[in-house]
Amino acid sequence: MKIPKLEHGRGFRPISVFTRHKFAVAGLIVILSEIILVVLLPVIFKMDPIVSDLSSFGAKPGAGHLLGTDSIGRDLFARLVYGGRTSLFVGFMSTLFAVALGVPLGLLAGYYRRWVECAVMRLVEVFMSFPSMVLILVLVSVIGPSVWTVTVVIGFLGWTQFARLVFASVLTIREKEYVLSASAIGSSDAAIILKYIFPGAVNPVLIAGTFMTASSILLESSLSFLGMGVQPPASSWGSMLYDAQSIAVLSGKPWQWIPPGFMLILTVLCINFLGDGIRNMLEPKNKTNI
Repeated sequence: MKIPKLEHGRGFRPISVFTRHKFAVAGLIVILSEIILVVLLPVIFKMDPIVSDLSSFGAKPGAGHLLGTDSIGRDLFARLVYGGRTSLFVGFMSTLFAVALGVPLGLLAGYYRRWVECAVMRLVEVFMSFPSMVLILVLVSVIGPSVWTVTVVIGFLGWTQFARLVFASVLTIREKEYVLSASAIGSSDAAIILKYIFPGAVNPVLIAGTFMTASSILLESSLSFLGMGVQPPASSWGSMLYDAQSIAVLSGKPWQWIPPGFMLILTVLCINFLGDGIRNMLEPKNKTNI
């Protein structure tokens, strides 16, 4: 079988296409490093983000506390690490939840059309007609703010983009000759969808998934900053910014808000760079070398 050729005549090697995107490689390294650190550091150093040091309230960074302490003596480095756990968990799990809900509905709507398409697409339009932030705030306040509530609500309201992407892809793929041939020889609908349609429709899901992960992290931080996300004494980067929003802290104690703000910006940027790299890898003819 011949290897597909790119426009400039070289063989299609997805990994090499990805590695040529320098920012994507750097983003992947940073995200993997963050995941490893937030999992291992609390175990290695026996960190506790809840216990207060009664001898140091609002202390500056030093040997005893690498990033200082907050206004009630909690170690900010421990809270930063545990906050990373929470923010990354919400970002990845809410995206997985949205994918698990949106992809099957998009597949069914695109393959069966008729009343299935009408039901799914009208449901998508209903969900998209509400301002997402307002609806999330309402649902979280009704159910009760927590890590799992924020994760499920963000995922539940984010499935529509995946359903639309998969639906559009299936409309094209279902008319391909290999799909029509499989149908002609008597393959079941489930076999056709899983073996022939789903592999061709998954590429835009991978790309959109990375960008939704970044958006979910920002959304969770926004909810925590508003006091409707992760609740004390649990920690997330957004809740750390919420705790440090007084004028006295913003002007006189930058070590309380710069680290979580920096980590939030860095993580979202790196995930977006990673999404760009995946897009270039899956659509090499449209790539731009960076």
